Amino acid sequence: MRAFATALDAIPLALAENSGLSPIDTLADVKSRQVTESNPRLGIDCLGKGENDMKTQHVYDPLISKRQQFLLATQVVRMILRVDDVIGELYCPIMRHLANEQMLLLSQMKSRADTRTMHRALRR
Repeated sequence: MRAFATALDAIPLALAENSGLSPIDTLADVKSRQVTESNPRLGIDCLGKGENDMKTQHVYDPLISKRQQFLLATQVVRMILRVDDVIGELYCPIMRHLANEQMLLLSQMKSRADTRTMHRALRR
């Protein structure tokens, strides 16, 4: 959830940086003003008009397009996670097989070492 929120912060950071503003300072200022003024319409003043209220600057973003973008982004993440699960399921049996082979080799080496120790003891 925190990573999703951080990803959403990338948009205003990019807007501020592309406008020649200090991205971190600008975003921190806008977020604090949103909380103190209880105004969710505050955004990045890309045009340098001195006003951060997007309604007074006539900047509108339809809710339908935002919902669709969030839905698509969520679907993309789900698909990536599914592909990761499939790859993990293919990779795990191979790793288990290799681990079993290593354990077999280790046990053989141990039995050889035990055999050598026993032969040395018999020679004495």
